[in-house]
Amino acid sequence: MKVKDTDGVIYKFYDYQIGKPHSDVVINGKKAFRIATPKGDITVYADYWAKLSRRNQIKDWIFRILYYLFCLVPQAILIVCAICVAIAIYVFVLIFPAFVVWKYTKWLRWLVIPFLAAINVLVIVWGICELYDEWEDKVTPKIIDFRNKRLRKRKKDSKQ
Repeated sequence: MKVKDTDGVIYKFYDYQIGKPHSDVVINGKKAFRIATPKGDITVYADYWAKLSRRNQIKDWIFRILYYLFCLVPQAILIVCAICVAIAIYVFVLIFPAFVVWKYTKWLRWLVIPFLAAINVLVIVWGICELYDEWEDKVTPKIIDFRNKRLRKRKKDSKQ
């Protein structure tokens, strides 16, 4: 982001490096602000600062919308499709045969239904195990990292 000083000097900073205006000043009859930056405080006219912050808000909204459109929405669609496919497989492989056996065969009923029920239970347990594995792979390392950082900070603080 380029910021123009009241003297006309142009500075280049990243958005996160610029602080909020902390004091009002009047220069050449115009209202101005003092802003903290890595290069020290600079003075910026108020109308210029308003234009900059409005531009940054628009940029933030554009990036947020693009993030939702191209990252979160496709992921959500894929998850919903995967769930629908899983339900379809579940219905056609496990529930439909059980219904057919129950409806049209009397003597197979007591052999096949418990077998299909056992497969049902195995599929559910397998799904829960897969979810747990995903949890361990993605979330547990983050928790451990957070805990290690906290412990290192504690050790560092105790040494001082």
